[in-house]
Amino acid sequence: MQNSHGESQGDHNYVARRTRSTSSDDSNIELNNTRRRTRLRRGQVGNTDHDYSSLRALSEEVADVAENEPNTEQSEEQANSHDEDNNVDEDAAEVEEEVNDLAEEAQEMLTEPLRQERPTSDGGSEIAVGLEPTPLDALPGPSIGADSAAIDMPNNEVSTVNLVSPSPPKKRKRLSTGTPKSNTPRLKSSDGNGIDEDEEDEGLICPICLDNWEMSGEHRLVSLRCGHLFGDSCIRRWLAESARQSGNKACPQCKAKAAIRDIRCLYAKRVRAIDRSEEHRLRDQLEIERCRSQSLQTEVSALKMAHQLVTIQMKNLQAENDRMKQILRNGGVNSFSYESSFAKNKQLLRLQMQRIYLERTIELTREAGCRVLIHAEQHSCILASQKSAQGLFPGYGVRFIDMPTFRTSTFLHASSKLLRDICLSADQQLLAVASMETRSKLFDLRNRQVASTYEPGDKMVWACAMDRKDRVNVLYLGSSSGSTYTYDMRFPENILEEYKTEGDLSTVINVASVSPCNDFPHGGFLVCKLQSLWFYEYTDSGIITIATRLPLDGPFFSMRFDAVHETLLVSARCSVRHPQSRYIVGRLEKVDNTTTLNVKVTFHGSKATPVMTRCAQVAVEANTLVAGYIQDVKQLALFDVRREQRIQTMPAQEVIYDICPVYTSDTTYLAGLSDTKCRMYKLMSSDT
Repeated sequence: MQNSHGESQGDHNYVARRTRSTSSDDSNIELNNTRRRTRLRRGQVGNTDHDYSSLRALSEEVADVAENEPNTEQSEEQANSHDEDNNVDEDAAEVEEEVNDLAEEAQEMLTEPLRQERPTSDGGSEIAVGLEPTPLDALPGPSIGADSAAIDMPNNEVSTVNLVSPSPPKKRKRLSTGTPKSNTPRLKSSDGNGIDEDEEDEGLICPICLDNWEMSGEHRLVSLRCGHLFGDSCIRRWLAESARQSGNKACPQCKAKAAIRDIRCLYAKRVRAIDRSEEHRLRDQLEIERCRSQSLQTEVSALKMAHQLVTIQMKNLQAENDRMKQILRNGGVNSFSYESSFAKNKQLLRLQMQRIYLERTIELTREAGCRVLIHAEQHSCILASQKSAQGLFPGYGVRFIDMPTFRTSTFLHASSKLLRDICLSADQQLLAVASMETRSKLFDLRNRQVASTYEPGDKMVWACAMDRKDRVNVLYLGSSSGSTYTYDMRFPENILEEYKTEGDLSTVINVASVSPCNDFPHGGFLVCKLQSLWFYEYTDSGIITIATRLPLDGPFFSMRFDAVHETLLVSARCSVRHPQSRYIVGRLEKVDNTTTLNVKVTFHGSKATPVMTRCAQVAVEANTLVAGYIQDVKQLALFDVRREQRIQTMPAQEVIYDICPVYTSDTTYLAGLSDTKCRMYKLMSSDT
């Protein structure tokens, strides 16, 4: 009984000793952890991997001793000190966590070479040298267990620590495999993130103007066939300038051949879009104000011209009034004035008696498709467009009509589609053809072969013209998109200039060159569209032009310019404001440095104009006659400019699409072209 009591007392003392030992061990471990942190900060810890392995080995030994103790003591400890064991387990888990954190910090400090001098706690300084970590397999001492470790405390007491959780993996710094960066310092961006501004903007700006691209507008993102990216307006201007200076159009970056048709619009998500809606709005307002100012200037010029005409008319009336008063004072009639007035009236009567008669009808083809006429005086023939009658060569071409015999001769195949316009050069050796295709052909009439081909864009070419005198090599092409292109006929691949009018993108139906004169010393060219009429005046350089919209109301369907008499004839279709078609004859003049059209006379024609036809002006002595087809009554009408009235009509059941004057050595003819035939009208006076 006493032995049992003594054994119980001894067991109780053993448990108390174990509890005190565990508490003491916990405090000692905390103290040791604090000391080890201090040594780590000072760089006095040599090999943390070895210390960590030793701690795990000691924990294994303590675990083995605890397993060899009698089961009775373990059951008694579990019965009497359950709460104390739970506290011990929690303390052991905290110790394990502290040890793991300590090992991780030591490993990171040892693997990273410290190349900078760090101050110590005693005021001195020392250099920390990085050491290579020692593998766990090469460490001396016992092997490390996976579940427990033993820690040897200063008071020679052993405490068991549960290390169930695995040790943390080693963290190694990933080495860069790229090329070493240059030691040259770089400026940081404004936001301080260390990114080079050039690298940040690379691929986001236009390489020509160094400005940001836009998602829409003139500076939208486009690319060439070679793949390089530019702003739309910049690359178009670059190609135009390079073509004008060197004759070659190439990419600014790779120098590969490029053209306007190679420009492709891109839709990239990575583009930094700049919101310039306000800028575009202000630009539109500025353009509207410019157009309004130009319109007001044109109106003022027209009013000034009207004022001058009224002033001149008033002076003439005043002079006539003074003359009549003088006659009354003299008591008779001035015979000289009477004879002069009679001679003038006699001349007008003689001009009024000029009439046209049908001379010959020439059948060109049985297939409808004739549209335009032109007279080649040096070749003594008329050129008329028609549809090909040969099935082997389908399409359209130009038929040569011999003037002395009125017989058809050579047929020149020109296009696969309907011809819209033809023109001759100043020496009448070259013939330009504009059809319903996107290209225009230039023929050499000496060998009847194609000399060159011009393709300004993807729109149909409706009009063509050649310049004269100073710019004999310049070719004008008008497209259905509203643009007018100029070419040097010696370089068919390069566009000299593209002219676009603001506010009117209707089709260009006629182009005519204007030779230098008193009002326009450098000349220019006229552009007739469906809705507006424009004059482009050349400046001193011969390249830059001044565009002026002439004060005429459309819509129009033809324009003819007489270079000899410098008169302009424009035919306008009927509209809401003008219920009848009009034939307007005028002259280009300049008033206060503003170009305007001085209208001499206006003739009225058909009340319905379903078909586009062309009119013509015929120079007869000191007078000008205007010939046009009246569609509603199916008549060919002849107007006298000096008499300002219609003088004759001829029945014409077939629509006359084009009219052309033909001047020979002794006779003047008027050629009218219908769908399949060409009618020759002879102009005669009543006294012959």
